[in-house]
Amino acid sequence: MKTWKLHDAEIHFSEIVQNSAKEPQMVIDEEKPLAVVIDIMVYRNFVKNSSSQYRPTISELLDELHTIQEDERVEIEIPTRQNRAVEFESDEYEFSL
Repeated sequence: MKTWKLHDAEIHFSEIVQNSAKEPQMVIDEEKPLAVVIDIMVYRNFVKNSSSQYRPTISELLDELHTIQEDERVEIEIPTRQNRAVEFESDEYEFSL
């Protein structure tokens, strides 16, 4: 990624825009990043895939999986549950009623 100092970026703005089609162009001021100029297609792809777009809830995703399971007639085998011992290292958290 090419880096431009702010003063140089002001002078070479057209060049920065043209070069952004090849790779992002970073503008800095005293070593602090200020902005990045990117190609319009990169930007559109970013916006399309950004989190600001609708994202289904976990409930909606599980409903969709359930529908697929029914449509495909897939049986999911659930293993039997097994109890296991839980050991506490101290009695620090004993509760009494």
